[in-house]
Amino acid sequence: MAFILATARSMRVRSVSSRRSRYTRGKAFTAHGGCGLRVARGIEPQDLIADIREIARVCGERTPHRELEFVDHIVPVKDEPTLSALDQALDKMLGRPADGRIAVSVPSDHHDAYAAATAYRTRINSTGAFDSDAFDLDYALTRARLARPGERLDVLREGTVTLLRDRYMGPTEVLAVTSAVVWLETEISLGSRRFCLMDGEWYEIGAAYLEETANVVAGLFPPTPYFDAPAWEQGTSENGYNNAVADSRPGWVCLDTKNVANPLRRTDQVEICDLLTEDNTLVLVKRADSSGPLSHLFSQARVAVELLYESADVRAQFAAKVFKESGGRRTLPEDFTPKRVVLAILIKNRAELTPEAIFGFSQITIAQTAKALMARGVTVEVVGICSASKSELPEAA
Repeated sequence: MAFILATARSMRVRSVSSRRSRYTRGKAFTAHGGCGLRVARGIEPQDLIADIREIARVCGERTPHRELEFVDHIVPVKDEPTLSALDQALDKMLGRPADGRIAVSVPSDHHDAYAAATAYRTRINSTGAFDSDAFDLDYALTRARLARPGERLDVLREGTVTLLRDRYMGPTEVLAVTSAVVWLETEISLGSRRFCLMDGEWYEIGAAYLEETANVVAGLFPPTPYFDAPAWEQGTSENGYNNAVADSRPGWVCLDTKNVANPLRRTDQVEICDLLTEDNTLVLVKRADSSGPLSHLFSQARVAVELLYESADVRAQFAAKVFKESGGRRTLPEDFTPKRVVLAILIKNRAELTPEAIFGFSQITIAQTAKALMARGVTVEVVGICSASKSELPEAA
């Protein structure tokens, strides 16, 4: 869910004229959204009125982008009885051992701080603080579980997460201080109605939208998979699995961790895929026990495809990586763009991957990813990976 809301959270706007200051006229500016839309407007009365009229014109003349249609189907919950029932259900869930139903979501108002932070200081129901290199979901859930029934959600709302520039280099710069609860996302049903927690607030997901999403996800599982993914031996790392798959298939290249530079921010690196097949299909592999890792996988697939379509520099870098990692046996055309993406997924404690086995939030994010990629003419398919102990694996010939 965090991924699809991020679609609308921050965008560069060029086609709408804003008069917010004399220094920004005619330039692109940033609009932030997700659960609503926040955009800078004019600071002078006549400019503010002109901007409101411009927004009304755009809303009246233009059809919303298809990828933003989900906004019409995710409605904030306002009535107190429903909010109380949802809070009580979540409080009970927080009292049980973690089972993957609660995942991490970066707060929509703090993506810039998240990108810059290298340290996190979490304080929940304690005078002491817990320092970590990233937001620690297990710690937050443990602290909540230690609270008394009826108070678990309250301690998360009152708890804080402080994002720091760097706690190891002397005095630290505080980038943001947030409530702990805004880092969590989950889904709860009340009868036939389904709700999600996002940014600390409850939203209801429309039944028609869920049905459409389920149909899209089901279509990503063809009767005959693109390839028969070998079993993932327990204890094997993701990199080890990817290398083993590439070694067993002629023409395949392992590109796990062989990143390219992000043209939008040179200090960032982007992984295009884990495996490249002999017919130039991108295969992305992920082992997951919650929606968080899967949301990352879907986001990676979308970013990889869009960069290959939009950046000549990324295409050149990727072709160079393929040539190098294949030992010069594989070359890509200079104008290479993918036509198929395969998402190979191992779900913890699942013998078989089915559309129903994908976590609720992940079904929404994968449907949005598939729609975006198919709009570019890229086929998307999901392949399940099973887990096996060493004794269960077939002996090498």
